[in-house]
Amino acid sequence: MSRVAWLPAGALLLVGCLPGYTRISVNPAPDCNRRQPLYMLVRTLDPKVYHQETYADVAAKLTEQDATVLRKELIVPGKSKTLYVKHPKTPLAVYFMFTEPGGTWRLLLAPPLPWQLKSELHGNSVLQKSTTF
Repeated sequence: MSRVAWLPAGALLLVGCLPGYTRISVNPAPDCNRRQPLYMLVRTLDPKVYHQETYADVAAKLTEQDATVLRKELIVPGKSKTLYVKHPKTPLAVYFMFTEPGGTWRLLLAPPLPWQLKSELHGNSVLQKSTTF
């Protein structure tokens, strides 16, 4: 493929929009999770399951083989992370596995999925999130 053909795709990545994907950006504060790394889990699932699952149920998904798990990412306090997830046909759930969750630790995005999700982590909770459609 020629360099000219890559130019439009490269431009899309620079502005953060990739059709058919959601860009997930996480900005953890340096004091996040008592300065200890934590996992972020991205899954597809039915909203009823999402509301019924406990923290322990979701934590078990970190070590189990589960077809609903799309991504597992290590989040380091003070270091931003960005990833792209291909749009599933079902809702998208994003979990932050804090050592001691102290508030919001999960987010559910229903279709139509946004092209961007920004989350800020402070202490043991997701304190701010924004989506862009």
